Amino acid sequence: MSIRLRLALGYAGVFAFLSMLLFPVIYFTVEKELLEGADSSLVSPSQQLLSSLQGYPKSLANAEGGWSMAGNSQPAGDRRLSLDLEQFGSPGLLVEVLDSNGRLVALSSRSSVAAMPVPNGAFAPAWWGRSASFTATSDGVRYRFLLTPIPGEREPRGFVLAARSLEPEDSSLSRVRDMLLGGGVLGILLAGTIGWLIARRRLRPIEEISETAQAIALSRGFSRRLKERGTRDEVGRLTATFNEMLDSLEEAYSAQRRFVADASHELRSPLTSIRSNIEILQRTLDAPAEDRAEALADVASEVDRLNKLTSELLLLARADAGRGMEMSRVALHDLVRDVHKQLQPSVKGVTFELGPIQQAEVQGNHSWLKQLLLILADNALKYTPNGGSVRVELERESDTAVLKVQDSGIGIPQSDLPHIFDRFYRADKARARNESGAGLGLSIAQWITREHSGEIEVHSEVGQGTTIAVRVPAV
Repeated sequence: MSIRLRLALGYAGVFAFLSMLLFPVIYFTVEKELLEGADSSLVSPSQQLLSSLQGYPKSLANAEGGWSMAGNSQPAGDRRLSLDLEQFGSPGLLVEVLDSNGRLVALSSRSSVAAMPVPNGAFAPAWWGRSASFTATSDGVRYRFLLTPIPGEREPRGFVLAARSLEPEDSSLSRVRDMLLGGGVLGILLAGTIGWLIARRRLRPIEEISETAQAIALSRGFSRRLKERGTRDEVGRLTATFNEMLDSLEEAYSAQRRFVADASHELRSPLTSIRSNIEILQRTLDAPAEDRAEALADVASEVDRLNKLTSELLLLARADAGRGMEMSRVALHDLVRDVHKQLQPSVKGVTFELGPIQQAEVQGNHSWLKQLLLILADNALKYTPNGGSVRVELERESDTAVLKVQDSGIGIPQSDLPHIFDRFYRADKARARNESGAGLGLSIAQWITREHSGEIEVHSEVGQGTTIAVRVPAV
């Protein structure tokens, strides 16, 4: 079931629930008003009859001051009373006089309303001097009755009962009920339709996002963007977030394509060299030993280069996969001395020295920190001319360990500084000096630094040398 349909059904369901709560209240309120109106129409004839009975001759009263029936025969006075009631009765109105025991004394014969017994519960308030009303049903027709006490000296002398049919009121209630039911059904349909239209309009941007995502998945056209509507609601934020995601995907996809192209280019060069040397060896099997040894040396050199490049690519793949490092407490000052001791024998024509080495320990990975130092020192040595110097320092600044590698080498142009951490990027002067590098070392160094929650900074001037500072939290 689609979200649009669920929202439409939700609107319809809410309206139906509110209708179930509200419509009965409306119906019973109207019924109460109509019954009160019916009671009001019975008050006037009841009061007129009461006024007439107040002056009725005492000869018709029994010893206790009330009216009564003597067996099955009606006294002459009671027959007169029945005749007097005719002026109050009508075809649609029934009037009766009851004695103090609730028995019939006289009634209007003109009425078409059937006489019905009075419920016992109606006499209780009447005995206390209050009128009581009730509803009764006969032959499927409802009637409204009003029982009014006839005041006596200590207790009511009797009761006046007035009644009329509720057919007009029931007809009105029937129309109200039909209107509520019809309006409820129409309201539910209307609420569902409006909900559908609102959902369709509100969900249109989401459909555009879905269509755009599907189109991008098929064409990989990450340059596409959604039109931002300028709203600050959830859909507007979703559109902005989706466009930001597309920016990231486009950048990542472009970087991946550049990475594959650059890696292919870097791999092609040593492979071509190896193939060429092998072809030479195959054609000149009787060549002098010196020539064969030189060709084999070239092959070995290119294999070493391939091995190094493959290792760097694997490191970067691990970085892209987000694999973490196992961390432990590392004495950075001892590590710096170890790296200096390891590289010192291979340094030729350049002074490689240690500056001030302060004691500093960090929470990190020993192997990766060593790799970081080797990359920075190797780069400094590689791009420093003969007679130059490379200096390694370690300082402790509050809770930060600062590792600096300074050289007096060829330097890096200011235009190249923002790109030196890009993969396979090499400044022209560096490439002209040494072709063995692939431009991945500083990218790996930056990744190692970030994994240790640190920062790496580069300051350089052409012809003046370069200083690389790595700052990592100390413990």
